[in-house]
Amino acid sequence: MGFRFRVNFRLLGPLEVDGPSGQLRVEGKRRRLLLLRLLVSPNIVLTDDQLAEDVWEGQPPDGVVSTLASHISLLRRSIGKDRIRRRSGGYLVVADLAEIDATSFRAEVTAGRVAWSSGDRRNARELLMGGLSRWRGSALADAGESTWAISARTGWEELRRTAEEDLAEVRLQLGEHRSLLTILENAVIAEPFRERRWAQLMLAMYRSALQADALRAYQRLRALLDEELGLEPSVELAHLEQSILRQDAALDWIPGSQANGSSARREEHGRGPEMVRQRGHPSRRTRLVGRERELTRLLSVMRERQVITLTGIGGIGKSRLAMEASLRAETAYSEGSRWIELSSLTDSSDVPGAIAGALGVLVTSTEATVETIAEWLAGRRELLVLDNCEHVLAAVAGLVDVITARCPGVTVLATSRIPLGLPGEVAWIVKPLSPESAFALFEERTFEIDADLTLGEHDRDNVRRICERVDGHPLAIEIAAAQVRSRSIEDILDVLPRELGEADQEAVPTRHRSLDDCITWSLRLLDDDSRRLFLDLSVFPSGFDLTAASTVCDNKTGLRRIPFELAVLVSHSMILIDRSVTTTRYRLLEVMQEFGRTSAETIARREDLRGRHLSYYRYQSVEAGRVTLGSGFHGNGSSVRAEWDNFRAALDCAIETGDLDAAIDFVVPLGQWAIRSLQSEHRLWLERCLVLASSQSQVRPALLVLAARWRGLSADHEGARGFALEAVESAPYGSTASAMSWVTLAFANGMTGRLREAAQAIKDAESALGACDDGFTFVEGHAVLHPLIVMASPDRRAAHRDVVHAAALDLDNVIANAIVHRMDVVDRIRGGMTDQAVWLLPAAIESASRAQVASIQMDLEAMALLLMAPDDPSADQRFLTILGTLKEYDYGETVWSVLELLGTVWARRGMTDAAATVLGHLRANNRRYPNPVGQALRTEYLDPLLSAEGSVANLEAGALMTVSELTNYAIDRLGSG
Repeated sequence: MGFRFRVNFRLLGPLEVDGPSGQLRVEGKRRRLLLLRLLVSPNIVLTDDQLAEDVWEGQPPDGVVSTLASHISLLRRSIGKDRIRRRSGGYLVVADLAEIDATSFRAEVTAGRVAWSSGDRRNARELLMGGLSRWRGSALADAGESTWAISARTGWEELRRTAEEDLAEVRLQLGEHRSLLTILENAVIAEPFRERRWAQLMLAMYRSALQADALRAYQRLRALLDEELGLEPSVELAHLEQSILRQDAALDWIPGSQANGSSARREEHGRGPEMVRQRGHPSRRTRLVGRERELTRLLSVMRERQVITLTGIGGIGKSRLAMEASLRAETAYSEGSRWIELSSLTDSSDVPGAIAGALGVLVTSTEATVETIAEWLAGRRELLVLDNCEHVLAAVAGLVDVITARCPGVTVLATSRIPLGLPGEVAWIVKPLSPESAFALFEERTFEIDADLTLGEHDRDNVRRICERVDGHPLAIEIAAAQVRSRSIEDILDVLPRELGEADQEAVPTRHRSLDDCITWSLRLLDDDSRRLFLDLSVFPSGFDLTAASTVCDNKTGLRRIPFELAVLVSHSMILIDRSVTTTRYRLLEVMQEFGRTSAETIARREDLRGRHLSYYRYQSVEAGRVTLGSGFHGNGSSVRAEWDNFRAALDCAIETGDLDAAIDFVVPLGQWAIRSLQSEHRLWLERCLVLASSQSQVRPALLVLAARWRGLSADHEGARGFALEAVESAPYGSTASAMSWVTLAFANGMTGRLREAAQAIKDAESALGACDDGFTFVEGHAVLHPLIVMASPDRRAAHRDVVHAAALDLDNVIANAIVHRMDVVDRIRGGMTDQAVWLLPAAIESASRAQVASIQMDLEAMALLLMAPDDPSADQRFLTILGTLKEYDYGETVWSVLELLGTVWARRGMTDAAATVLGHLRANNRRYPNPVGQALRTEYLDPLLSAEGSVANLEAGALMTVSELTNYAIDRLGSG
C-alpha cells in the first residue's frame, strides 16, 4: 500500500504498536481508545459522529470534531501520517490485514482448519498454535466495556475458544493425548458448559488407560448440567460414554490413521469438523417427564412408518414429545432433522412459502412451490417435524402427500389436534399423564421455581388432588405449579375449579374444557390490566418485544406499567421469555394464544387489534428498508428475521382488507433484504401484490423490478426481461424503480444475447442512476452494470471501477461493500487477472459473510472453487463444504455452477466416469456456468467427453438424475476419496 514503514498493531491484549525501530508510544487513554476503535474496523471509514459516540461513550464534549482532529493529528505523529486518512466526514486507519494481530490470528486459524480438513494435521497444529500464540491477555484490554469493544472482543474470544478446541482435536489425532490431560482438565474447569472439551477430555483419558476417570468425567458433566440447567448431555457425548464402556476399538489411536477418536464418525460422513445439527430446532429448556415409555415406542414406529401425526388437545405435550423424539432420532437420518414451526401462519396460502423458506428452497412461482420442495427433498434422508398444523391442515396435508410420494427417504413427524388424513398415516394420540407422572411433573416444575421448597405429606396429598382435578393435563399442571411463587399448595387447590367444564357442553371434549377452565382460572388470579394485556397479546403470531407490546396492545395504563404486567404474566406461566437475543422477546404458548384469539373479549376487539398490529409492523418494515440500505449501516438482518412471522401476518391482514398501499410497504422494503438473503417466501408475497396492483398503480413499477430480480436470480432471464420492460415503461424517471428497471433490463438483455439492445439499455441505465437520488441504488446499479460496460468499452474499466468505489466509500454500508467486493473479483476474472482475483477473494467472502448477504457469499464461494488448481489438496474438502451448504439451501444457479466446476476438475484429473455423469446432467438440463474462465475450462476439459469412447453410459446416467441426486452422487464420490 506504499507505506513508509511497516507497523504491527497488537489488539489481543493491551494495545501495542511496533515500528521498524521498536515500540511506538501512543500516549493518552483517549488516543489509545480512538486508535483501537479505528483498528477494529480497518480500512473502513468511521464518521466523526460515530467516533465521538464510541470514544467518549455517548458523552462527547463540546467541539468534539476539533478535539477529534487534534487527537488524530497526534496519532499520525506516532504511527505515521499516511496511516490515518480523512474521508467523507470521517476517518479510517489504513493497514495491511497482516499487520493487525487479530486479523492475522483469524487468517492462521482459517488456514489451520483448511490444512486439517485436507489431512495435513502437523501443519494444522503449527498454524493453530501460531494463531493462538498471538494472544497476550483479554482482547482490547484498554477499551473497557464499550459496546463496540464488547462486540469485537466477544467474537474474537469465541473464535479463540473454538481454535483451542480444534487444536486439541488435531493433537488427539496426532496421538498427543497424555500431554493434553492437564490442559483439558483446566479447560473444563474454566468453561464447564462447553461439551466438546468434555468429549476431548474423556477421549484423552481413555487413550491414556484411564477408562474409569473418563467415565467419571461424563458423570461429573451430567450432574453439572442437571443441577445448573436441567439438561442431559448431548447425544454425541452419550454415544461416546457407551463406546468407552464397550472399549470400542474405533476410539483407539493408531499411528498414521486418517480418522481417530471423536472425529472418526464426522469424517466418515465426509463432513469435516462439522456435525449434523437439528436445524431450526427449539432449545430443550426442561426435562421431559413421564413420557419415556411412550417415547421409546414412538421412536420404533418412526423407523417403520413415513408419516406420524401426534394428536391431542392443546397443551397435552405434542410439541414437547416431538422435540424429544427428533433429538433422539436425529442420528438415524443422514441429513439430520429439521423443525418447521407453523403456528404463526394466519393463512393456508402461506404454508408452501413458509416451508420452502424453512428448508431454504428458492421457489420459482406460487404454482411451482410444492413441486420445487419435493424435487429438493428427493434423494434426501431427513426427518421433517411440522409443528402446529391444525389451523392450516388441508394445505399441510396436500404438501406432505406430495413429499412422501416422491421422497421415500423423508419422514414427517407432525403435531396437530386433528390427523392429516393421509393414506398410511399413523395418528398417534398423546394422552394425559398417569397420576404418578403428573405428580412428578408438578414436583419438577416447583423445584425449578423454588429449589428450597420441601413438600410435606399434606402438600403431597394436595398435589395429587390438583393433578386429578386437571385430569393429568401437562399444561394445566404447569400453570398450577407456577402459582407456588405466591401461594401455598393448599391455596392453589382451594382456588382451583372443583368442577371443570359444564355438563351441557357435550360438543366440547371434557379434557379440553378442563384446560380452558384452567386457563380461565389462571386469568382470574390476574388484575384487570394484566388479564386484558394477555388477551391482546394473542394478536402476535409469534414473538414480540416490549415496544411492540406497548404500541400494539390497547392498554390504558401505558408503557410504564406494561413491563410489570409482562413480568406478572411470565411468573404465572402465561407467556414465555427469551433472553437468548439482544432484545428481550416474549411469546405465548400456542394453546394460550388460541385461547386468547377465541375469547369473546378478544373477538370484539379483533379488528382494532389487527389494525394496530398492521400499523406498527408497517412502520417497522419501512424503517428496516431505510436503515439497511442507508449510509453507515454496519448491522445485520437479525431483526428482520426475528419479526418475519409478524411481517407475514400483517401483510396477510393488508391483503385481506384490500389495503394495497400497506401491502406494498411490506413487500418493497423487505424485498431488498429478502433477495440478498434468499428468503424466497418473499417472492410469493410479491406475486400476491402484483395481482392486486393494476397497470395504472403507482406502486406497480417497484413490484415489477423486484419480480424481475427474483426471475434473474433463478436464471429465468427471459422472464426477468419481460418484467423489466414493463417497469421501464411505467416507472417515473428519477425514481429508484426507474433506475433499477433499466439496470435489470440491461443485464437481462446481455444474458439473453441481445447485445445491441443491452448497449442502449446500459446508456439509459447510467442516465437513470445519475438522476436517482439514492446512494445505495447508485452503488448497486453501477456494480451490476460494470461487467457489461467493460465488455462494451474496455477502456472504461478503471475509471468506472473508481466511480463505484468512491460512491461505496461515501455510503459506507456493509451490504454495498459486499456488492463492490464481488464486482472487483468478477472484474479481475473477466480481465484475465486471476492472481489478483485469488488475492481478493478471502476478503470478499468475509465481507459478504459480515453483511449476511447469502446470494453474494455463495457466488463468491463458487468463484473460489473455479480458481482452484485441480491438484490443490484442499479442493475436495472445499467442494464437500460448499455442496453440503447448497444441499441444505437451494441457492438457484449456484448448485449447477459448482457441479460444473467439480465435473471440470474431475475431467482434468482423469476421473472421466464421474465427470461424464455430471456433464450428462448439465447437458440434459441445458446448464452452463456464465463465466468466461469457467466456459473456457469446460470447453477444454469437460465437453470433449460428449464424444469420448466409453462415456455414453455415464452421460445417460447423469441425464436421468435430478439435481438433488447428482449432488448426493458428488458428495459420495468426494467422501470416498
